[in-house]
Amino acid sequence: MGITDSFKVPGKKQQIKLLDFQVIKATKEIAEDLFLNENAFVYEFKRLRLLDEQPFLIETGYLPIKIMPELKHYAGIKT
Repeated sequence: MGITDSFKVPGKKQQIKLLDFQVIKATKEIAEDLFLNENAFVYEFKRLRLLDEQPFLIETGYLPIKIMPELKHYAGIKT
């Protein structure tokens, strides 16, 4: 079950707003968590989750670029 499913409340509308999206060099901790080399690059994204238009969670996630290298083009990131 994902986070979206865990916050489903009957009659409540969920929304997600992208706050930030960028390419960063993985820290040692992020690289270890994602089984990457320490110098690997990842996408970092920050999202605001809302429930009935009320903010209730800010989350930060990381995605290895090697999994979806084309994503930077959709996000408007220049390399």
